[in-house]
This record gives sequence, C-alpha cells and structure tokens, in this order.
Amino acid sequence: MGIRFGNTPIRNVVLERGSLARPLKATPWVRNPRWLDMPTIASNESRFTALVAISSEFKNQFVFHFNTTSGNYTVDWGDGNTDTYSDNAEAEHTYNYSNLNANTEFTHDKDGRTYRQALISVTPQAGQGFASFDLVEDPPNNVHPYANPRMYLDIVFGSPNLTSISAISSHGGNLCKHLEHVKIVNFSDSMTSLNSVFYSMYCLKSIEIDRSTSNISQWVSTFYACYGLEEIPELDFSGATNLYNTFSGCLKLIKIPASISNAAPTSTRQTFLSCTSLQKVPMMNTSNSTNFSSMFMYCRNLRFIPPLDTSSGTDFYRMFYFCTSLEEIPKTLDTSSTNQADSNPMHGMFFGCYRIQTIPKLTNVVGDVRYMFSNCVSLKRIPEIDFSNVTTTAAMFNSCLNLESLPPFNITGSTSTLQMFYNCYSLKSIDSLATNSSTDFNLMFYNCNNLTRLPDDFTTISASDSDAFERFLGYTYNLTEIPEGTCSGFGNAGVTDYQEAFEATYFSELPDSFTGINNNADNITKMPEMFNSAFGLKHVPTIDASNVSSSTTNTFYNAHCLESGGILSGITQNVSYRRTNMDREAMTAVFSGLGNASKTININETPAEGNLTDQDKAIATNKGWTIAT
Repeated sequence: MGIRFGNTPIRNVVLERGSLARPLKATPWVRNPRWLDMPTIASNESRFTALVAISSEFKNQFVFHFNTTSGNYTVDWGDGNTDTYSDNAEAEHTYNYSNLNANTEFTHDKDGRTYRQALISVTPQAGQGFASFDLVEDPPNNVHPYANPRMYLDIVFGSPNLTSISAISSHGGNLCKHLEHVKIVNFSDSMTSLNSVFYSMYCLKSIEIDRSTSNISQWVSTFYACYGLEEIPELDFSGATNLYNTFSGCLKLIKIPASISNAAPTSTRQTFLSCTSLQKVPMMNTSNSTNFSSMFMYCRNLRFIPPLDTSSGTDFYRMFYFCTSLEEIPKTLDTSSTNQADSNPMHGMFFGCYRIQTIPKLTNVVGDVRYMFSNCVSLKRIPEIDFSNVTTTAAMFNSCLNLESLPPFNITGSTSTLQMFYNCYSLKSIDSLATNSSTDFNLMFYNCNNLTRLPDDFTTISASDSDAFERFLGYTYNLTEIPEGTCSGFGNAGVTDYQEAFEATYFSELPDSFTGINNNADNITKMPEMFNSAFGLKHVPTIDASNVSSSTTNTFYNAHCLESGGILSGITQNVSYRRTNMDREAMTAVFSGLGNASKTININETPAEGNLTDQDKAIATNKGWTIAT
C-alpha cells in the first residue's frame, strides 16, 4: 500500500487488520408509527405532555405532583377525565384499559404485550408556570414500586419558570424505564442542575433540549443507565463543573458531544463508567479535576484517550480498569497530587488493559495498589517508580503474561504481596525487591516459568498470615537457586500452611534459613504437595510435622533428585516418597522419624524399594504404618 506525504511517496505501508477500528455510527431513533402524535409546545409556554401505555394486565396507576409558581394545576388524563390540584398536591389516576380507544392499540416490541394509549397533559393556572415536578411518586395504596409499571413512552415539556427537573426518574425503583424519547423545550435561566434527569431510563433512545445548557454546572448521573442511548445531542457543557457518573452505564453510547471540551470540571469520577461501546472521547479540559476514580472503567471498546491534564488529581482508583482495547495510556498522566491520606487512590488503576505495553512514569504512588497492573497481558515493562509508600501490592502484576523484567522495586511498606507476580510467565528478573513488611507471600511467584533468579534483598522475614507460603514458588521451572531471605519467615508465629510451597521447582538446595520452619512447629498443620515435583532438590532438612493434621500424601512425590533428609518427624498422616532418589539408608532414617499411626508411606519407584530388609521395614510397621511399594 502506498501513501504520499506532500510530494514524497511512502511505499510499503502495511496496516494490520487488528489495528483498524471500524467506527460505529449511531442508529437514528424511529418513533413507533402507531403512537399518538405529541403536541407542539412553545418556548414561552408552561406545559407537560406524556404519552402513556395502558395494559389490561397492570394496575395502570399514575401518581405525580407539580410545583407551580402560584395557584393550582390541571391534569387532562386523556381518557375523558380532567382534575384540578392545588400547588404541589399529589395527583393520582388509575386507568381502565377498556375505556380507552381500541384504535390506539399497539404491540410493544420490548415485551410483546398489547397496550392502549393516553395523552396526559398538565398545565398550570393561567399566567403561572411550573417550578418543578416529580413523576415517580408511589400510589398511597401501593407502596411496592415494582408492582406498578409506569409506562411512559414519550414526554415533551417546558416552562420558563422550571428550576428543577431532577426527579423525572428516581433511585428507588419507580423508573421511567420504558421511556424512549424526551424533549425539553425550555427551563429557567436560574436552573443549574440536570442531576439524574434521565436516570435509569433504560429504553431512552432520543433526547432533545431546545435551549442552551450553558448555565448547567451539575451533570451528576444525568444519563446514568440509559442503556439504549447511542448518542448525546450537542448540548453545551461549557458551564459543567461536576461530571460525576454523567454517562455511567450508557452501554450503547458511541458519541460524546464535542462541546464537553469546553467544560472545566472539578470531578470526572465515573464519568464514562461502563460505556462499553465507546471507542473514543473528545479532548477534555481536566486541569481542575481532582477525582479521576473509575473515569473510564469498563470502557472495553475505548481505543484512544486524548492527552489529559491530571495534575490536580488526588484519586485515580480504577481509572482505566478493564479498558481491554486501550492501546496506550496518555503520556500526560500526572499523579503528583495523589492524596497521601487516601488508603487506595490507585487500586486497580490499569487492571485488564490488555493492549498497553508500558505506562508513563508515575509519581507519588501511595496506599493500596493491589491489581494495579493485573491482567495487563501485553505489558512488557514499566519505568522505575518509587513504590516505597504503598501499603499493599497484592496481585499487582497478576497475569502480566508478557512482562519480562522489572526495575528495582522498593515496597518496604507493603504488608501483602499475595499473588503479586502470579502467572507472569515471561518474567525473567527483578533487579531489587525489598519486601521487609509483607506478611503474605501466597502464590507470589506461582507460574513464573521463566524467572531465573530472585533479588538478593528479597525477604519473607515478616510472614505471619496462616497460608503465607501456600503455592509460594510453585512452577518456577527456571529458578535454579534462591537467596537466604526466601525462607527467612518460615516458622514464624501464625504461619500454619505450607501447601505446594515448592511444587514443580528446579533449584537444588534450600537456604539455611529453611530450618527456621521448626521454630513454631506446633503451628504447622498443612503441607500437602509441599515438595511435589521439586525436581532439583537433593536434600530437605528435618521438619517437625508432629502437629500436621491434614493429608501429606504427595509432599515429596516426584521429587526426582531427593536423596537425603526429607524426614517428617512425628508425622501421623499418609505420606509419599514415590519417584524420589531415596536409597535404603535415607529411607530407614525417614522410617525412624515417623510417628505412631495406622497410615501409609509410599516408597514406590525409589532406590530403597526392593532393598529394604524386614528389619528396616519393621521400623515403620511396628509403629502401625503400611509400606506401599
């Protein structure tokens, strides 16, 4: 493929299919042709009109109230009934399906039911207007909000006096969840909030606002959970200061108004949360925003984010969480103002960003950073970052399948390194890893198949969680030696479980610190598969296993090179030395250490099998043991 830059031809440009995003186009809303026509409302008029669907199966109760500037308001229910109510009084009406014109029947494409229609019209006393209204009141005789579906289909309203319209839909279950279209003709210049206006209008597909929204500063949850909305009209966001949750849960939204670039919000928390169809966002002025928490969380089709000024940001919790298509983190990402007092301002920040290969250099990293890079399967490297002020690094790099190396890592403040490098298949080396405060090393390096060494400063000295060493170094095939600090916490008070700690490892010897495992021997209750398939180990020091209460069947199974030691002193559980290199002398020493129990010891496929004398065997059998060969 050839392209031209000016007069210079550029040839042999290859565009990979996977890198070309097919832009999505919003599907225009088509109003059901069977629906009754909506009236035209003038910009200086105060009027509310709603098209409602009435079922033969539901209670068909509608309850609302309108707050006028003065005087009464009148409701024409559209079925021949008209009522007048005092200011802010509750209006309630129950429709009778059979009283409505059969010519208005239609079949709803959402539920397949047949409905008839009515047009509700609300007007204030002559010369007055509406200040606010609430459409989702519970009927006085029906307090359960889900028992009475309110089938609003289309709404048109306006009043120059409107100062609040945030209660069209609500948080309590009385949702306008069947509404497909809303048109707002006018409202007061003094209105500054559109908070929750379209909240949980699940079927909403079209919005019209006929006047400027430049005076609106509050956009909290404005379009929350508008599942069917594909496009937001070009509203004026220039006055917006709060974009918290604004588009959250708009699953089909593919276009954000370009005018959002004119906003200068102080919060962008959850602004685009779960906008799963969104592929790009416009440029945004985020220089005043202090909260970026979950801003793009679950935007799984988002491929590009423009440069963001995050210099004022104090909270970045799950900012890019599960942005599975995002190819690059904005290089302008600035975390220098992160709140030092916050416990988890960067928790899960890049979790599940499958395509990113690196990140910008972060500063002021603090608190709980668990899952920070978890499942970043394409991540190859990160810059050197000061992590000395973090408190938890659990699962930090869990399943970073292509991560090959790490710069020096000072995590002396981290109290948990649980699953920190779990499933990091490609990780070969870590320059430095100070872990002085960590209490939990469970699954820390499990499945790090290519790891060739542990840093000299790595230590488990503060281990105290009961299962701190469970699956600790399992399946580290290329780790041929481990430093002294690796076992420095073995035997610490509180540690009871050593299950699969060294399963499928290849190093040939344990550090001297391993003998500390007997310091609190009474605490050891579990060690199944502890050395299962530990292919390189030749010797294991004696372990006081007198208090072990769970099965140890495969503790040494398949440890091919094990030729001495391996004595589980006082053990009273089934144990296997099958496929080890234990000869007669080594095995009789093991027999001597056994406790009294009616259990089985498996010595099949060992040099000792067939070479033991009856006297040798009696050492075990006289204690009640059965020798399996």
